[in-house]
Amino acid sequence: MKYGGAMSHRFSVFPSVPHLLLVVLGIFVANCGSDPRQPEYPLPDVAPTEDTAEAADPPATPATPALTPESVGLSGRFHGGRSDGPVGMSQDWTFTGDRYEMEGYPSIGERGRIEVLSRTGDVVRVRFTERVWCGPCETRGPDTPRDPQEVELRLSPDGRSFEHNGLTLTRQ
Repeated sequence: MKYGGAMSHRFSVFPSVPHLLLVVLGIFVANCGSDPRQPEYPLPDVAPTEDTAEAADPPATPATPALTPESVGLSGRFHGGRSDGPVGMSQDWTFTGDRYEMEGYPSIGERGRIEVLSRTGDVVRVRFTERVWCGPCETRGPDTPRDPQEVELRLSPDGRSFEHNGLTLTRQ
């Protein structure tokens, strides 16, 4: 069927589906990578006046101090143990700066770095990183790297002990 002088109303804007797809693709490509929150034209620089000086330089807010092992009470040496029937176990944890070392019985050992993630009341969430399984640390057996681990430690109100994996470790 031939179209008489003018195209039908249905095809007056886009004569074919391929043309429509090309227009949609063109709009999509033109907008790719642009940030809709940023204007495409440069904004003029405005010198601060008495009215805008306060808005230009808001008052500084005090920085929240970073949580460190020392700031939450994890420094020095802690010891804990228990006996479950005929077999007992013990652990000694030493925290120095952002480093830790754990030794225990039966012969276990680990060392690495500690990072404090958060503290809510008496619960401190920490991440152990650069973990190395070292067997009994005093003999420095073959080092075996371990994956980072996030754990929660429950601190005592007086700061003299913490709980980890069902074991209470007391400051020495």
